[in-house]
Amino acid sequence: MYFMRVLEHAEEARVRHAFERILVVMMENQYRNYVLADPFMEKLARAGMSLSNSFGCFHPSQTNYVAALAGQLCDVTNDDAPTAALPQANLVDLLENKGVSWKAYMEALPQQAWNPVWADPTYPAPEAPLEQYPNTNDALARYFRKHNAFASFQSVQSQPDRWAKIVDEAAFWEDVEGGDLPDYAWFTPDIWNDGHYLYNTHFDTNPRTRLVPQLSAWLEFVFFGNPGVENVQGAAGSRLSNIGLDLDVDMLLSDPAAAWKASRVPPGTLIMVTFDEADYDAVGYDTNYDGPNQIYSVLLGDMITPGSTWDRPFNHYSLLRTVEENFNLGTLKTNDRGAGWVRSLWGQSFDWSAPQETGLELGNEAEAALCHGVPCLVTDTPDDGPLTLSRLEDGAWSAAEPIGLPTFGGAICLGSDAHGLMMVAQTKDDRFVFSRSKDGCDWVDWQTLPDEMRGSNPALLGYCDVGDSDRRKMMMGWQDAHGFIQSAVFDGERWGAAVAVGQLSDGPMALGQLGASLFLVYKERNTQAMRVTSYNLADFNALQAKDFQGNPAPDNDTTQYTWTIADFAVGNFAKKLAAVAHEYLADGKLTLATMEGELHLVHRGAYPDTPQAYDAVFGLTGVLSTASAKSNGFGTLDQAGWTREAEVPGAVLPEGGQHALCEDGAGGMVMVWRDASSKVVKWTRAGYQARSKKS
Repeated sequence: MYFMRVLEHAEEARVRHAFERILVVMMENQYRNYVLADPFMEKLARAGMSLSNSFGCFHPSQTNYVAALAGQLCDVTNDDAPTAALPQANLVDLLENKGVSWKAYMEALPQQAWNPVWADPTYPAPEAPLEQYPNTNDALARYFRKHNAFASFQSVQSQPDRWAKIVDEAAFWEDVEGGDLPDYAWFTPDIWNDGHYLYNTHFDTNPRTRLVPQLSAWLEFVFFGNPGVENVQGAAGSRLSNIGLDLDVDMLLSDPAAAWKASRVPPGTLIMVTFDEADYDAVGYDTNYDGPNQIYSVLLGDMITPGSTWDRPFNHYSLLRTVEENFNLGTLKTNDRGAGWVRSLWGQSFDWSAPQETGLELGNEAEAALCHGVPCLVTDTPDDGPLTLSRLEDGAWSAAEPIGLPTFGGAICLGSDAHGLMMVAQTKDDRFVFSRSKDGCDWVDWQTLPDEMRGSNPALLGYCDVGDSDRRKMMMGWQDAHGFIQSAVFDGERWGAAVAVGQLSDGPMALGQLGASLFLVYKERNTQAMRVTSYNLADFNALQAKDFQGNPAPDNDTTQYTWTIADFAVGNFAKKLAAVAHEYLADGKLTLATMEGELHLVHRGAYPDTPQAYDAVFGLTGVLSTASAKSNGFGTLDQAGWTREAEVPGAVLPEGGQHALCEDGAGGMVMVWRDASSKVVKWTRAGYQARSKKS
């Protein structure tokens, strides 16, 4: 029954709108806790759903605006507005293909008519859309194209009807008043109201904390207010007497239904107030309590319960995926594919089922993998007996059946690809052997891997190579005799050469995939902490960086098909002053499994008197792999965080963590373990299920 419910809820999430329309408001350059220190912004967060684990994708500003539309950076790595149209597909294309209405509202937008030369993407650079306006010596610019990514894409520039959907703030207020807001609306305030520059200047403060009251006041008294047009610059063009959404945020906290009814916001509208990036170059202010590039994001709407929280990792690719899911758009097959979405909007919450007995026995080794949609468990029997396999079918595990392969008393690991299952085993002389099976029943004899692949603590992952037409492959990781981590790829026919990962370990490891990235989590040498490093598969995440002057910046280039040169602690960094307390500790085995948009790390906690299994979630796609140790770390794991650890209910593990984890074929995952107290082998399923009430 649980399996069927997961399938039903996954399908429901794709056919039912969680909101009728969405309005995205993008502000500028602040750490989350900078913003929460402002009284109005803190109140606004309580009046809606706070996205407590929200991050920008990159630096500087323009990169995040591009990412939010295209699901990739489009080779944009600085704030220079592109002089040639960006050719990549983007959200506008998906919206237009599905007949979903949209507009991009830009405060202080200049009157720039569509230019026929834009129909040809090879137009001369001087013909590019305006980079800023006004652009004279006697008037400071309020509009910047770096904050209007719509105007930089060829699919918008080339079509006059699409170009006409980029309009100014007067058009926004007229559409609000007339009930004509489109299904998808984007609003970029001008360079002062978004908090980028100090009012009436073209400079910011460092740190930017002094700019938070500026943007907060505009949101409170103009955007969500009800000012007369004679008191707001540029508002007279709307031909209205008053502008603003007239949303009483105080009333939202006490009587939300009345507040929405009294406002100018159409029913069913989801409003997202977010920031492009954090204040990454702050000087003279303690930013340690925030994760790098962690930003303020809040959702408001009549479908939201004030005071609610979404704690899953979230970035601009997640926003894009949320829009795609709501309007059934499909994906761009960039970093939006594999991204998570705010499932709470669909009335869903993550949960583990009640533990059940499997009727099986586990030996010293147990591994699980999905074979043609069916979870399979391979284990040796007690006392290093023969290897057996069991399947999860119709809500129960089948009886364990010998698979005809001898065991060597060492570690085993299991993975799956289009062919079926692959198993790797460690022999007593620290060699590795592997075998394959189409169905889990008939296995070929063990084949010995080359001498360069000798070692210990193997990990295996079947993955989708997004850079090679989604071809299914295998990645194996292990530690050599000196503790250096190595990896090798099996392409379905043969193994590639061993490749140094560049990190050290002396214990368990696990491999997982999220979107276009592979992740290797491993025990930190001489401690019980965990480290993680990444491997990018996508060409669209391999960048040749440029600095703010447009010069090549090779130290910040990112790569494809190589491990990033750095590694990072596994932990939650919402309050980094206590960083050590928020780095997670594991005792023994590490397991990873991917649900839609989420990579789950399940392990036995290495804390006093806590034998429970813990689950921590990583959910940010678009993670970049750097080639140089001198990299600024933008867009890498350095600027990403995990959720807080949560106990797996009822899962108490023996020392070393005797358990297995894999996907369940229905958008969830399955865990099997030997209970530390009763020694009974149990299992549980995890996934998103409908709640009894809205978020």
